[in-house]
Amino acid sequence: MGPVVRLVITLAILAPLTVDIAVGAERAKGGGERIVGLKYNEPKQTEFLKAVLKSMNLRYTVTSTPQGELVEWVSADATQESEIQNRVSQFWFISTQCSGVQPPVPTQPARAQLSCGN
Repeated sequence: MGPVVRLVITLAILAPLTVDIAVGAERAKGGGERIVGLKYNEPKQTEFLKAVLKSMNLRYTVTSTPQGELVEWVSADATQESEIQNRVSQFWFISTQCSGVQPPVPTQPARAQLSCGN
């Protein structure tokens, strides 16, 4: 099985298990921007998400819930939302599936393709 196929299968399995609230959005007051929120089961993912948002100079709020922390921010567009979620997903994939491979840093853009060999 190729590394890209393995990535797709792994992300398909991990995504529903690790994301309590997928990207959910509502219109922010006075503009086309949207308020987006993500909540992960794993604190390491939540901390990486906050670091990604800081690296992109995006302000965010954190709301504690019984299931964990909900991190919300104002997003300019769907491309930005996808980039943020992809960075966190790639961090988590490499951290959990790629023994000996250094995980990406929050400032690193998401890769178009990902494998443990990259």
